[in-house]
Amino acid sequence: MYFTGYPLSESRKVKFATMKHTGQASQYWTNVETLRASRAQRPIKTGAAMKDELKGKYVPPFYYACLLNKRHQFSHDNKSTKEYVAKFDEFLIRCSVIGTESEAPF
Repeated sequence: MYFTGYPLSESRKVKFATMKHTGQASQYWTNVETLRASRAQRPIKTGAAMKDELKGKYVPPFYYACLLNKRHQFSHDNKSTKEYVAKFDEFLIRCSVIGTESEAPF
């Protein structure tokens, strides 16, 4: 959401996001940059490429399938309609984001 309010070039977006990494993510990204440089690979310069790299590290391949499974098993039970709709919307958003990135149908 930050980038919608502040127009930045793709390379500046990557630099900004890199500054915001903390802990293990910061260490991992530093390692990615170092490895790419040592292999004479081009640095990652777009937000989409950065996102793909991080997704490969932190989102397991079965995540989308698990979300869909949870969505199919989700029932109204004793939840209020408001709670049910909120939870359903959460699943929809998560599945849609993962689905559009992996081109899996939803």
